[in-house]
Amino acid sequence: KRYGEVRLWGSVGFVLSVVASGYLVERFGQHWLIAIVVGCQALTLATLAFFPAQARRHSVDGGLERAGLSQILRRKHVVVFFGVALLMSASHAPYYGFFAIQMNGLGHGQTVIGALWAIAVITEIGLFSQSQRILSMFTIRVGLILVFAVSAARWVGTGLWAGELWVSWIFQAAHAISFGLFHALSIEFIRSAFPPHAHGRGQALYTSISFGVGGAIGAASAGVLWENHGALAAYLAAAIACALAGALVAATFPSRAPLSTEPKER
Repeated sequence: KRYGEVRLWGSVGFVLSVVASGYLVERFGQHWLIAIVVGCQALTLATLAFFPAQARRHSVDGGLERAGLSQILRRKHVVVFFGVALLMSASHAPYYGFFAIQMNGLGHGQTVIGALWAIAVITEIGLFSQSQRILSMFTIRVGLILVFAVSAARWVGTGLWAGELWVSWIFQAAHAISFGLFHALSIEFIRSAFPPHAHGRGQALYTSISFGVGGAIGAASAGVLWENHGALAAYLAAAIACALAGALVAATFPSRAPLSTEPKER
């Protein structure tokens, strides 16, 4: 229920690692990159020593039968959710893969590009910090439709007006919606659609289908479109993916269902 307040520290870590890694690579060379990655993984592993021992691991399996999981995955809105999660991750591929290159080609320096990325992550952190309050304002259906509408506008705007710096600031701030709010909504959906002992499996499916499959499809498609038809074509394809996802949600998700059937903590 307080996922956003935990997840925001991943965004903080991203900012710190980018700044520190950039400085070390610039000062000592790219061969330090492997050492940085290995060092971060070692520190991550070391933190496990401080985790409390748990008698039961409800979030992993908890004795969930195959039939129970297959029954959940046959629900129409669950199938649609994983489909739109794939589309959302795929739509971010032109941005993740080529935005910095695009802005550099438009004549913006590394400082400006870094500041643009910082705006995206800072607004994302702000969203996560208030996610519990924000999620209480609307249903999952309304939230997802809002996310996909904003995301489609963001990709069209980035493709058409990235050269206008003030426009880029606005669309970078929209990362709080296209990534932050969508991710918070996704975790909340899994919490409400899967039983407590299957939350871990639900999150694993979400991560593998969206960031894994969707990210791979999006990266390959964005590369082909960018190389053969230019930046605008890649971003328009991303916007179309978001529009399709929003239409699927509007057509299949119940209109009056709350975000979760469980009472929220105050």
